[in-house]
Amino acid sequence: MKMKKMHGLISLIVSGFLLTACQESSSGSDSIASSTTNLSQYFSGRDLDVSYDSDQATKIDLAGETATISGTGASLNGQELTISAAGTYLISGSSDSIRISVKAADAAQVQLVLNGVEMSAETAPIYVEEADKVLLTLADGTTNTILDAATNSNTELDAAIFSKSDLTINGSGSLIVNGRYNNAIEGNDDVRIYGSHLELEAVGDGINANDALNIKDATVTIAAGHDGLHSDNAEDVNLGNLYVDQSQLTAQVGDDGIHASNALIVNGGEITITQSTEAMEGKTIHIMEGSLNLVASDDAINAANASA
Repeated sequence: MKMKKMHGLISLIVSGFLLTACQESSSGSDSIASSTTNLSQYFSGRDLDVSYDSDQATKIDLAGETATISGTGASLNGQELTISAAGTYLISGSSDSIRISVKAADAAQVQLVLNGVEMSAETAPIYVEEADKVLLTLADGTTNTILDAATNSNTELDAAIFSKSDLTINGSGSLIVNGRYNNAIEGNDDVRIYGSHLELEAVGDGINANDALNIKDATVTIAAGHDGLHSDNAEDVNLGNLYVDQSQLTAQVGDDGIHASNALIVNGGEITITQSTEAMEGKTIHIMEGSLNLVASDDAINAANASA
């Protein structure tokens, strides 16, 4: 097995840089995968659309252990607020026990607009069980805070924001997430971040995605016990991809700053890893341009056939 690595500390501005890991062949030649920057590969038009109609939206006002709902598609049963239909939901207020669960049709697209929300709950304050896609839109000028508990009775839902469907976070507002049980944000499918300001703290990973993690025009700050950004699929070698485009990432982590089990692509922006074991790890690493400031106790950049 051949692995290409760059050790220690790196601070540089990059244009056109590729590392790849591959098995040695009988000819002794390396095969290098090509990649493109076609934006439609990573984001749909809906991902990039941060608009919403507040007049048509169902309004949800959180208040301690209860909530007021004005409109259709949402219901409250005890401390479980269930969203069961496609549409836009404008959420505001503060709660210390309510959990928002999206349980909609498999083809439903649901937009949750966070308008100055503060939420805490024992298990996954925002949980997407079923939908085609859920968009968390951060209203302009707002700061939104989501945190779970350090102990959890449902260990499957091990993130403060947990989605079993495609999840997009967009909008120019701010989102603070504290994953006190394990991860801050986790998605079983694709996770996309567009144009938002995220501050993440986690016992485990800052953002954990199963199929792909795509970030564009965002500012992301992470303090994590494990990985900062993590995309890993153990079942399909073509998945587990991670794409960062024109974004500002700062991370202090216990393991990998950025980890992809398949392709890791950086297209501009600035990545600063102030503490890590390995700052950047992927099967292939393609840095088309950007500024890197990497501190690692092992490899700063590691292209390796590995999944962890």
